Amino acid sequence: MKVLMIQKVKGIGGSEIYFTQMLPALLKSGVKVEFVSVRKPKDGTEPLELIEKLRNSGVKVYDLVVNSIYSPTLLLKLNRIIKSNKYDIVHSHLIHADFWIALVDIFFKKQYMHLSTKHGYDEAYMNHNGLNATNIRSNLYFRISKFSEKFIDYSFAVSEGLRQFYIDAKICNGDKIGVIKHGFELPPVQGKENNKFRYSKNQVVIVGRLIPLK
Repeated sequence: MKVLMIQKVKGIGGSEIYFTQMLPALLKSGVKVEFVSVRKPKDGTEPLELIEKLRNSGVKVYDLVVNSIYSPTLLLKLNRIIKSNKYDIVHSHLIHADFWIALVDIFFKKQYMHLSTKHGYDEAYMNHNGLNATNIRSNLYFRISKFSEKFIDYSFAVSEGLRQFYIDAKICNGDKIGVIKHGFELPPVQGKENNKFRYSKNQVVIVGRLIPLK
């Protein structure tokens, strides 16, 4: 199986760290997986850190640098990569990649399965409403999400709550979105025991951005 993952990369956050763990694991399992990073010059060197980590782990990376994420040239470059490599699956991550591949699906002959992973929704909305879709509005983010979904064969959310949000918001049909939770594998931690912070035999500390939703 040959798979292409694609995402707009601005820095190294949750989804990018996920790629550094998932893509090498897929290669080891026998899946030929490649990655397209789309970045803008003004984003600096942070996207290059992800590209370097993936390449060092054996993942083939296409580094597309664009001045505008809405450039027709970007669509031509994406189509050229997809067409020349004959992927079985093109897997878009986040709203920009969903939109780009939807347009590629429209303007060029589609010969692959288009999958999408939902890592979240519009951050401004989620900061105020969390995973409550009651206040969803038909703004640009919503319209692009709903448009793109028409051309996606199947979507995955990273949690049950996020899946239900996309259904309640009427962006996804329930029979076309599933859940694949982020997994992780950690070695045993060796160190001095500190009973002050020990609440059970097995416990996990998770560190993330402290935004209102979290």
